[in-house]
Amino acid sequence: MELSSAEREALDSLLKGKPRTGDLKADLIAAGLEARRRREQNTIEGGHVFTALHRETRSWAIVAYLMGMKKTTVINWNKKLGETDAEAETSVEGETP
Repeated sequence: MELSSAEREALDSLLKGKPRTGDLKADLIAAGLEARRRREQNTIEGGHVFTALHRETRSWAIVAYLMGMKKTTVINWNKKLGETDAEAETSVEGETP
């Protein structure tokens, strides 16, 4: 299989500093796992940043506006596992529902 230039750049970026197996499928799987790890880490860190902005602004709508995102998307980044949207809106540290 031949990779496009964008696919090759993404593979190189995701596997930067890691040994290649010589098996394209194995390398693509490794790159996919790295992309997933990064996305999960970015989601966690983004949630912390959005929560801090919410404490500063006291408004999810303002945070969403500042980030250029939908309010529901920003709230979802703040959600803990199993939490509803309503709980996430009021679960900022130091606030009571």
